[in-house]
Amino acid sequence: MSSCMPGQERRTSVLVVDDDPIVLRVVQAMLEKAGFAVSTETSAESAIGRIAEVDLVISDDHLPGMRGCVLLETVRSSGELRPFILMTSTPTVARVVDAYEMGVTSFLTKPFEPGDLLRTVRLALDKARAGDATMAFRQQGAEMSQRRLHESLDRALAGLKMAFQPIACLSTRTIFGYEALMRCSEPGFPHPGAVLAAAETLGRLHEVGRRVRALSAASFRAAPAGTLLFVNLHPMDLTDEALFGQDEPLAEFASHVVLEITERMDFHLVPEGPARLERLRALGYRLAVDDLGAGYSGLTSLVDMSPEIVKLDMALVRGIDHDPCKRRVVGSLIRLCAELDRVVTAEGVETREELEALRELGCDLVQGYLLARPGPAFPEVLW
Repeated sequence: MSSCMPGQERRTSVLVVDDDPIVLRVVQAMLEKAGFAVSTETSAESAIGRIAEVDLVISDDHLPGMRGCVLLETVRSSGELRPFILMTSTPTVARVVDAYEMGVTSFLTKPFEPGDLLRTVRLALDKARAGDATMAFRQQGAEMSQRRLHESLDRALAGLKMAFQPIACLSTRTIFGYEALMRCSEPGFPHPGAVLAAAETLGRLHEVGRRVRALSAASFRAAPAGTLLFVNLHPMDLTDEALFGQDEPLAEFASHVVLEITERMDFHLVPEGPARLERLRALGYRLAVDDLGAGYSGLTSLVDMSPEIVKLDMALVRGIDHDPCKRRVVGSLIRLCAELDRVVTAEGVETREELEALRELGCDLVQGYLLARPGPAFPEVLW
C-alpha cells in the first residue's frame, strides 16, 4: 500500500501495467491529476511482485510474455484480491465474458477519455470497498460472542422491513413487477449482506429467509393487479422444507412470484439443487438468475437453473452508453436469452443514456434509480 507522512491522508494507490510507454505516461498523468498515487510496470512478470503494495491494478490485455488475464489469474491464485481493470483495443464477446468469469472488475476500451478512465476506476474501488465491508463484518462477527450476535440478529429480525422497487416495461410503460428488498435498522448490521453474514455464522439463514418471505407476502396482498413479486433467495433457502410446504406465506401467490437466486453464489453447493428447483416450478413459482455477469458460474447458470427470467447485473449496465465492450456483451446476452425464450431485465439503470442504450439493444424490462428508488409498498415509476 502507498505510504504517507503522519497527519497526511493516504492516497489510493494504483498500479498500471502496459508495455507501451506512451500509454503508461498518459494514464499515469490522468490518475495523478485526480489525486491517485500511481506506479507503473511494463511487464506482467515485474508487476506480480507489486500487487500487494497497491489498492487497484490496471493492466493491458496484450502484454509481452503473459496476457493481462493470465496475470489476473496468477494474482487471484496467490490470494492477492485487488480490483482489476483490463484495458484492450480489440474486445470480443468471448474475450470479455472469459475475463469477467476470471474476476475482472471492469473493462476499458482503448482509446478512452479521461472521464471514462476515472469513472471506471472509482466504480471498481467502490465495488471493492463494498466487498471489504462484508468481509470486515464477517471477521467482526467471529470476534463477537455468540450470545451478543444472536441478540443483535434477534433485534434485526424483529425490526426487519421490506422495501419494493418497480421493474418497468418500456414498450407498454407499465409495471411488470416489484422486487422485495430487505431493510434493517439494527446499528450492528449496516446493510442486508451483514444480516445474511451473521445468519450464516449462526446457522440461522432459514430463519431470515422465512421472515423475508412472510413480510413480502403480507405486503403483496395490496399490490397492483397483474404485477409480479420478485423475492431473493439465498441458495441455502432451497434446503428449507418450509419453502415447499402448504404453510409457506408465498404459496397463495405462487403463480405471481419470481424467486431470484444470485449468480454470485455457487449453486452446486445446494444438495439436489436441480430437483429442488423443479419442485418449486411444480408449485407454480417462476425462477430468475440474479446478478448475471457479476459472479463465478457465468453462463452455466443459464443451463443449470433454466430460469424463466435473467437479471443482468448493474456492473454490465453502468456506463453501457459509452462502453463498447459492455454493449457487445449485453447485446449478445439479450440475443441468447431471446433464442432460449428467457426474459431479460437490466438492473441498476441510473441515467437516461443507459436506458436508451438498453432500449436500442432490445432490453424491454429495466429496474433502477432512474425510474424509481426502493420504497414502501408500492412506489410509482417516474416515466
